[in-house]
Amino acid sequence: MTELTAGTFITCTGRTLRTALLLGAVSLLAACQSSQSMNQNIVSIDAAQGSEQNIASLSNVIAANPNDPEAYNVRGAAYGRAGDDRRAMEDFNKAVALNPNYYQAYANRALIERSLGRQMDALNDYNRALQINANYDVAYIGRGNLYREIRPAE
Repeated sequence: MTELTAGTFITCTGRTLRTALLLGAVSLLAACQSSQSMNQNIVSIDAAQGSEQNIASLSNVIAANPNDPEAYNVRGAAYGRAGDDRRAMEDFNKAVALNPNYYQAYANRALIERSLGRQMDALNDYNRALQINANYDVAYIGRGNLYREIRPAE
């Protein structure tokens, strides 16, 4: 398991965990860890979440719940952990299309945008996450790290 850092995908809430459990994605629960500094319903995942088995389980969750933005966010994080930026972006885009106020998906999408060198897109997504939830510390950390990355050398 990993500690929450600016590079940690925020993936699931209680409802998605219950959905995943009902559909047999027990490995999702094994890979999740609660974060004390954040909303109690939000958890971070470790690199094992990007396994083919977990992605397949999450795809089954989505097939059963195609309008659940949380399921797309969880799978997007798994794709991100697996290094599949294109599919991660597709899932984060779908999550925010289904729920334009899903601040965790904006912050997750910003992580991918940062890794792709799209700093302005990442900044816009961190700012959008903070417009929705001004207390979302992950977005502040991510935005601060982004500012540090793009700050001109002195």
